[in-house]
Amino acid sequence: MSSREVEDFYSLTPTSASRKAAPRVQSSSGNYVVSLRKPTAVTHSCYGHFTGPKEQNLVICKVSLVSIYLMTENGLEHLREFPMYGRVVFMELSHLNNLRKDVLFIATETEKLCMFDWDVQTSNVFSLDTIQYVPNLEMYQIEDESYEYYDFCQGGTIFDGKTIVLYSRKNRLRIVNIADSGQGDSQFTKTLSSTNIVDVKFLKSYLRPGLALLYRGIDGNFFSGIFEITTDDVVAIRLFQLDQTIMPTLLIPNLFSYLIIGKKGVVYYSDNEIKTKLMGSLDIQTYGRVEETRHMCRYILGGHDGHISVLEIKINTAERLSGLTFKPLGKISVPSSITYLRDDIVFVGSRYADSQLVKMHQLHGPSLNTNTPALQVLTTYTNSGPVIDFSLCNKPIGVRKLVMCCGTHEDSSLEGVSTGVGISVKFFAEIPNIQRIWSLKSSSLNDNHPFLVLQPIAVAPALVFTIDDTGAFMSHTMVGFAYDSVTICCHDAADRLFIQVTEKSVRLIDSKTGVLRSEWLASSKILFASATIKQVLLATLDKQLVYLDIRNGILVQAKVQKGYDVSCLDIGPVGSNTTYSKLAAVGLWEKSILVLKLPELEVLTVEHVHAHVPRCILLCAFEQVSYLLCALADGSLLTFKLNEDDGQLQEKNTKELEGYPKTLRTFISNGSVRACFSTSKVPTLIFTMKQKLQYNRLNLTDIEDMCPFQRADISEGLAIVTKDGVVICTMGDMETNIKIPMFSYGRRLCHQEESQTYAVLVEEKDGRHSLQLLDKELNTLFSFELNEHEHGLSIVSCSFAGDDQAYYCVGTSVNVLDEENTQGRILVFLVRDGELNIIFQYPTNGAVYYLKPLNGGLLVTVSVHTIHYFEWMLHDDARELHSINPEVVGIEDGGWEQRFAVTSSRIQKYELHDVDVNIEPPELMMDNTAMIMLQNESYFYADGLYSIHSADGVNDHGYPNTVGQWYLGQSITHMKAGTLSRLSDEDSAIVPSVMFSTVSGAVGMIVSLPPVIYEFLHKLEQYMREQIRGIGCPNEDFPRMCVELQSLSESTEFLDGDFIESFQILDIDDQEEVAEEMEVTVEDIRKIVEYLKLLH
Repeated sequence: MSSREVEDFYSLTPTSASRKAAPRVQSSSGNYVVSLRKPTAVTHSCYGHFTGPKEQNLVICKVSLVSIYLMTENGLEHLREFPMYGRVVFMELSHLNNLRKDVLFIATETEKLCMFDWDVQTSNVFSLDTIQYVPNLEMYQIEDESYEYYDFCQGGTIFDGKTIVLYSRKNRLRIVNIADSGQGDSQFTKTLSSTNIVDVKFLKSYLRPGLALLYRGIDGNFFSGIFEITTDDVVAIRLFQLDQTIMPTLLIPNLFSYLIIGKKGVVYYSDNEIKTKLMGSLDIQTYGRVEETRHMCRYILGGHDGHISVLEIKINTAERLSGLTFKPLGKISVPSSITYLRDDIVFVGSRYADSQLVKMHQLHGPSLNTNTPALQVLTTYTNSGPVIDFSLCNKPIGVRKLVMCCGTHEDSSLEGVSTGVGISVKFFAEIPNIQRIWSLKSSSLNDNHPFLVLQPIAVAPALVFTIDDTGAFMSHTMVGFAYDSVTICCHDAADRLFIQVTEKSVRLIDSKTGVLRSEWLASSKILFASATIKQVLLATLDKQLVYLDIRNGILVQAKVQKGYDVSCLDIGPVGSNTTYSKLAAVGLWEKSILVLKLPELEVLTVEHVHAHVPRCILLCAFEQVSYLLCALADGSLLTFKLNEDDGQLQEKNTKELEGYPKTLRTFISNGSVRACFSTSKVPTLIFTMKQKLQYNRLNLTDIEDMCPFQRADISEGLAIVTKDGVVICTMGDMETNIKIPMFSYGRRLCHQEESQTYAVLVEEKDGRHSLQLLDKELNTLFSFELNEHEHGLSIVSCSFAGDDQAYYCVGTSVNVLDEENTQGRILVFLVRDGELNIIFQYPTNGAVYYLKPLNGGLLVTVSVHTIHYFEWMLHDDARELHSINPEVVGIEDGGWEQRFAVTSSRIQKYELHDVDVNIEPPELMMDNTAMIMLQNESYFYADGLYSIHSADGVNDHGYPNTVGQWYLGQSITHMKAGTLSRLSDEDSAIVPSVMFSTVSGAVGMIVSLPPVIYEFLHKLEQYMREQIRGIGCPNEDFPRMCVELQSLSESTEFLDGDFIESFQILDIDDQEEVAEEMEVTVEDIRKIVEYLKLLH
């Protein structure tokens, strides 16, 4: 790839501005998958000595993301995290014979077994071995048809770092022997006849590795038993049938026995006895070991509802059970893992709520202090999973907002993520009614600004301030400063001087003494002025342009031109000389722009704007390219490239912004020039990225004026005037996050741009469903309660043909005992004065599962098997939905998502075409979790085996022509078009994207890349895989696999964005080798990766 091709790559469009790239549509091929938010739902945790023999570590897994923590006196210290390419089903710390510390063992559902160690020298994780086994292929029968599927791994157990047993979802055990080096030594499989394995645990009291098994027979009865592992077999030692009333779910092994925990009771097993104790309702789903001795064991049990208790077992000297007691401790987050650390501190990992670090004061008995609570939450770790639904808002310009319904039931919350450019406030001074602001340096060679000049809105004298170390504004007086006239402009000047332009004169003031050094008196009122350290250009009421030079501390009138009715002007330096301007930009009331040559005031260019009067104008340079920016009276912004040699304007563009223009100023941020254009509504940041103008809205409204402000403790700062006062701040990329508890179960979420509201379908604690209306800050405005037994299933915001109003449409079901007679409604709401007003309701013969605006009407899926299309009819003041076609019967099998997608892809105006219902659907289509149709009849869908697929339309039977596949390892809940990209709307349109949410709390994005870019990144990914080994990532022998029911195949037409963007954290030697293979430089790849990160 040549240097020019690299430039074109990270521009994502041709570098020539004359060839403006057109928006692209999402494609079924050439896609890039990347994480926006990592998983937050904790699935596994373990405790041991991983980073050192004397160091205590907590290891947490969030589906496929592993985090290492160090236990310190101040709590948990995060050390490292790394991804596992696959869904983790087993994780444990165990020691090897030749090591004094523990090794981390991890297995994924596709039977990839990894062994990790800690490098003390580099403080990083490295791989001892990675072994990919092939899951067993099973057969199952449906009526007369036979189907194949893979019996994936569901868990594992380890024996003293020597033997690992992985067990499948059905009836297979894989026994892996581990060498002292931490590498796999030998392995074999054992298939148990007619069983479904529930849980497997090693028993420590046997000379040979002994296994406790809990399984279910084909007759539905539960069994347990002891098995012994030999060299090449697993042999049953003792089997027994369980009392079915206890409904067993998991095993807890201890030194000489094990427990079987059920939903209704507990079974204690040892070689001497088997005892069953019915307990009523336990519903335990996980446990944590506290302590084990020969005669006493203590465990923490966590239930499905978050209630936690202590189980204590006592063994007498005859090795028989003498006591088994439960003690409730209280309620925590619903646990998925419980790990005891030390000193009664316990880590509670949760899939469905926030994870917690909890102090259990009564773990070893009653507390001496009766006021001490049994459970004390020390730290909370935020979990967004599961993401039930989400909504994207890409307005206003430059601001992207993601709002999610997270969690379940009483742990539900609304989470908002906003990205864009914003300010970080350092100081604030309440000085209202200020219109203009300027910062002044004591010397033009000094970077700091000791003075601020403020001009009030009314005809009042300017105010001069200094700011002390605490941020307090201190009034400052200069004897040479004119306080009896309105200040038009201030600027630094050469020779340690200040320039003050008032309505009456131009003054030079000594920056040290404040004494007046020179003054030029105007013959008419001064209206506008602009200055550099050596020049001043001003416009007067009598239509004169006056140019002044500063020579040896004296103001000298150098040129006057008459007949210019000026509306704005600027002489900001462009080009190599940053202290002197050769050009001036002047806006005229006659709706034109002039570019003048200085000092002659010779007209070089005239640009007629016709529509509106120029009100703010600016000369500036972005990335060594000169620009002229001009704000018109309607708030629109004209941009031109400026030839600084002859003053010619090129490449005119118009950006439509809102409100009356107030100011247009430049400043420095991140080492680059930026411009801020503020209107009465929208303050917008203007900059370039790879020679392309970008626009971002700021997170501060009502900006009257701004200027650069810097001092020793504030680098590249700003002083901003708002209606309330003056803000001293810095600027940069911002991401804000909020989490609002809902106290009800959020089911569906929708945003309506027209009303600036959100609507949420929720399930209350009493089971009733309601529709809640929220404002843009997610505050509840109004609640509409649905009928008894009525559930909200779907919601959409839409506008109908012939009606300029925006409506919320809600689909419901009325749950009755007779499912065949289930009814539903379509409700149409209008937001008015912060309330939901029901406009129309339409009864349906079934549940309304899906709604989609289409061609000015509404496409509706009812009772899974039927599809309706509705038009919006207007009759005088009445409005109603009218079905214009009879119901269309859809595919009889498979999920409703693909039925809707297939049908809608065939719509031409109002026609609906059925598909052949006599064809069996592909097995892969029977368990889809999410789907999105694209503009070109391509679509993405996610299946129940945690994979994403892309399809190029459908075949004659209505099933997908699959093009690409990608194993994500997480269950996707929704797919929607949109982005959180920091690129402009125009650039984002060139790389269209789809966002998806997951059960684990992760949010990701699928980006369709131009073919040449996809090919380059595909090669980069291949070379990186060939170069890199270790941390859970696939190599050329075991690439990231896509899981299908009938095959394990390599992912196609999708690139691993997370892996590609990890290039920057590779060792420099690895980077250089990859770059050499790619025939580019390391810096080229780094630039590309940095640009890729802007996509999300």
